[in-house]
Amino acid sequence: MNSIEKIDPLNALYKYVTYETLCHVVDGTIRFTQPSAFNDPFELLPAITVPKKYKGVKRGEIELRIDLNAKRRSNHSDMLSEFPEDCEINDGFNRDIVKNLNKIIGILCLSKRYNSHLMWSHYSDSYSGAIIRFDGDHPFFYNKINMEYRQKRPIRSENYYKSGELIPISEFYT
Repeated sequence: MNSIEKIDPLNALYKYVTYETLCHVVDGTIRFTQPSAFNDPFELLPAITVPKKYKGVKRGEIELRIDLNAKRRSNHSDMLSEFPEDCEINDGFNRDIVKNLNKIIGILCLSKRYNSHLMWSHYSDSYSGAIIRFDGDHPFFYNKINMEYRQKRPIRSENYYKSGELIPISEFYT
């Protein structure tokens, strides 16, 4: 039995790659991407609200405290269901979040689907690259974090980040 047959297809993870990236992986290297290099500028970033009359957090005022191992909390009591009328988004704070995340993490983006046309077109050189299958049960993936997909961008108050408590990194994966 070869190693490919040992991978449980229900727990397999896939990486869509260009031929050039495939060569790097075969040579033993793989890229962990910093959040600022993602295609979507809102990836990992909730809409952070501050009252219009009070500009709240100025850039650089808050040191984000992130727990890299904590699981996503099941209740989302910190999320707002609607954007408050008297508030606006603090883009400066969002840039600070990305700046902080860039310093501490790189993300290996994988898919649970091997047959996504969208992934093939975006990440494997317009369908001419390759797909790599990984064993999702391997200890390397012990702390993997699944992306949570939603129709709308999450909304949080700046107070959530000003509390000083540790924020699970998994809560940014939305």
